[in-house]
Amino acid sequence: MLGEYVFNESSAMYCTSVLLVDHGVESRAEYSYAFERRGFTVVRWEDDLTFRIDWEDALKAGKKLAVIALDDAYVPYDLAQLMQRYDVSLGGLFPKLDTSTLRAAEGLDFDFLAVAYERDYVYTSDAKATRAYLETRVNVRETAERVCDELEGELVRLTSVAASYRGWIAVAQLKARIDVTRARYGIER
Repeated sequence: MLGEYVFNESSAMYCTSVLLVDHGVESRAEYSYAFERRGFTVVRWEDDLTFRIDWEDALKAGKKLAVIALDDAYVPYDLAQLMQRYDVSLGGLFPKLDTSTLRAAEGLDFDFLAVAYERDYVYTSDAKATRAYLETRVNVRETAERVCDELEGELVRLTSVAASYRGWIAVAQLKARIDVTRARYGIER
């Protein structure tokens, strides 16, 4: 959900390599799985030398790379020019909502937010309107049902490709998340 939203908002579908400059979003919600699913190799930016040794040849050869760098990381100009840049920030992903309110919201599930934001037409909001939106449109049963439906599709996909212990751990974690969300919102299946 958030991963799909980030993938669609970035121009990754139109290029072979993308530089995702992360402004603290991934520390709260992972989105790299959407890039992996579409054949991108996800690379976490460490430093210039490490990247040049491990990945520069692949980048220049046109391999599909999604490079995730923190907003304060230095990415040399020559490498940055070989990738399409996209800033992954709350303000960029959800421009019509108040960013400081989103940052301050405790327990905010970004998958819920992405599903609700794509579903609804949102007017430009101040802090009060954003809080109301989170309460009335994001953290509600309707959104939870859509999230569970999408997670169940992902669960089916994961069970068909799980071949190792780690794969089945991921299946169990996703199944637990679905069950917890159903119980929290009273969704019966």
